[in-house]
Amino acid sequence: MRISSSYFTDYSSAQMNSKLTELARLQEQISSGKRINKPSDDPATVARAQTIDSNRSRIEQLQKNSVIANQRITLEEDTLDRITDMVQRLQELALAAKSGTVTAEKLSAYGSEVQQHLYELIDYGNTKNANGEYIFAGKMGKTQPFILDNNQVTYQGDQGSIELQIGSSRTVAVSDSGDEIFQKIPTGNGTFVVGAENTNTGTGVISSGTVVSNVAYQPHDVRVVFTSDTTFDVINDTTGATEIANQTYSDGGTFQFNGVALSIGGTPLNGDTFTVEPSRQEDLFSTLQRFITAAANNPANANERAQMDQELNTVLENLEQAHIHINTQRSSIGSRLNYIDAANDENGSIDFLLQSTLSDLTDTDYAEAASKLEFEMTTLEAVRQTFAKLQGNNLFNYL
Repeated sequence: MRISSSYFTDYSSAQMNSKLTELARLQEQISSGKRINKPSDDPATVARAQTIDSNRSRIEQLQKNSVIANQRITLEEDTLDRITDMVQRLQELALAAKSGTVTAEKLSAYGSEVQQHLYELIDYGNTKNANGEYIFAGKMGKTQPFILDNNQVTYQGDQGSIELQIGSSRTVAVSDSGDEIFQKIPTGNGTFVVGAENTNTGTGVISSGTVVSNVAYQPHDVRVVFTSDTTFDVINDTTGATEIANQTYSDGGTFQFNGVALSIGGTPLNGDTFTVEPSRQEDLFSTLQRFITAAANNPANANERAQMDQELNTVLENLEQAHIHINTQRSSIGSRLNYIDAANDENGSIDFLLQSTLSDLTDTDYAEAASKLEFEMTTLEAVRQTFAKLQGNNLFNYL
């Protein structure tokens, strides 16, 4: 078979061009650090890499959501911290107002301070995040949740919460219902609440009481009615039964019925009535209003003083329940922050695995690339020498 000189020339040129192309590709891999620099380098691997990039972008967005969630929940936590400090100050004021030596001027000053705390509490309830959304409006972030109108604070938000996705299967609430935090607060001792009729003429004050038997306790409406200056009956209005009849009164003495223990101090008079009812809910704003009203009624005699003390007892009990309730909410918020941290750790681990896989697919193996580069350079030189030798051969060399 005869092979022409032009065939050798074309073939050698094609071989050298192929080697030069492969050398350029290897040099680009080494200089860029990437094994794949364009889709044609490895279409199948490029497709896998694109999928990994898409997953990493999704993880990046989840991490951004976590930052936003952390900021919003931390703002809520800080706000509740300030409200807790306020409640503690209000408890101090209520105890001071109950002091037997408190003056009318002091009561007025306490009432003014509580009024300022009420305005402050409304401001806390209407706290906004960096996006201008109310954090205690539930899902209605653009709606101001708390409105003061005619000395009444009303809630305008809803019962839901805004949630952000922070993991492939994780979401977290970044807002809360102000109704849940500020308004659904138990009254009294959390189980039942006591009170005194405003028609009482004596100086008796009933204690907040305790549950001594959860088995025996029933959430019934009960009245303690003084049938004389020295005796009283305990009447269950729910069942119509008389729990205790003709009980001799002892100042500060404890009496029990229906699984609860109570005491009455002072000097009740015939016809005076005290109530024991199941705990209900009172919003924190109303408790402050109750305090303001009590402080404004400067007592003119012992009977009015007893009525004020009874009301301040109710205020103190409700403030204690508010303190417990808000701390419970703060614990929930702390759990959410821990949940975000866990999601961040999980996302970080996933992203690390994705990045490692992507690196294995697309990064240059420098040792392998250098070895191939050396091989290609050697073969290119061999092709060049063969081509030069063939080019130098002709018939005249053999004549």
